[in-house]
Amino acid sequence: MNQSNNIPGDGLNEGQHGAPLDANGAGEAVPGTATPSCLGKLAPSSGAALVHPKTESLKSFPLAKWHLEKYPFQAPVNVHECVAWYEGSFNPMHEGHAYIVQRLLDMGFRTVVVGTVPKNPHKDPSTFLPFDLRVEAVREQFRDMNIPLASSSKEPGVFVTATADSFQDERLRAWYRDTWYVVMGPDNFQSYYGENRAWALFAAKDDEMKDFTRFKRLYETFLKDRILVNDEEYAHHAENIRRGEVRMLPAVERVMGGLVRAMQARK
Repeated sequence: MNQSNNIPGDGLNEGQHGAPLDANGAGEAVPGTATPSCLGKLAPSSGAALVHPKTESLKSFPLAKWHLEKYPFQAPVNVHECVAWYEGSFNPMHEGHAYIVQRLLDMGFRTVVVGTVPKNPHKDPSTFLPFDLRVEAVREQFRDMNIPLASSSKEPGVFVTATADSFQDERLRAWYRDTWYVVMGPDNFQSYYGENRAWALFAAKDDEMKDFTRFKRLYETFLKDRILVNDEEYAHHAENIRRGEVRMLPAVERVMGGLVRAMQARK
């Protein structure tokens, strides 16, 4: 990487999430990284939902681009033994969220754990829909897609956390277990690394622990080669649904359509 970019972290180890390097340093292609088959399964409800890789969108996230140059979004060689952790507010879930989960399954991950954030101190609490309904809408969406719902992260399929405790337990597994991969959007990686932001819900009881939960330390110590930064950015986000600019997924409509419309009416 060009040192003139002046982006921190150039000392990262080379490699591509466990993919072996050839004599020229290029990563071996891993099956499951082509255009995922879910494009045929997930019908857009509101026009074009995706902006594909290498578009203008990623230029807004230079730290995400820097990470992707070192660690592309691709399956590890032992992907069928691995778990992907994908957390978000899902406030509400939209087709971009569903797309990334299907993409991870198509890549071959044994289990995708979807962690619904109960609360986030970095976001306005007045914009949050009820936690239990957000969880149920996530589950309903996967039922609509005929994706098996697992009862724990030890089973194949998709496991959706349903409580703050289960969210935290599974997140800690994702941080520290070698066979777990953490999936992040480019916008989240940009803000978390750029601001060295502490992750929500961690019980930081003293200064040492508070420092330990800062993102850069977690990244350098445990996560740098196990973070999959999504190399696609979506044309709309959950806030566009809350504002009434984009239609809800049918699953969201069934579970909490009335609440979303009430929120739209207040805007």
